[in-house]
Amino acid sequence: MKSICIKTNNKYIIDYLLKDFSNINLDNIYLSSHSFKNYDNVIIHYTGNKIDAFLENVCDILTRMHILFL
Repeated sequence: MKSICIKTNNKYIIDYLLKDFSNINLDNIYLSSHSFKNYDNVIIHYTGNKIDAFLENVCDILTRMHILFL
């Protein structure tokens, strides 16, 4: 299993990440979002065997996020 956690306090980024990660065309992806004292966390778990495809999708989403929000 591969897991990635992204911390932010920007509601627009949280919404963007949850929307885009839910649209990845791979099975076995599980998303969650948890709020803590200073940050909200988006956590992505992948339990499938197509690790390269999963990581490529993650990189694409994070690159677009960087361009859109930073």
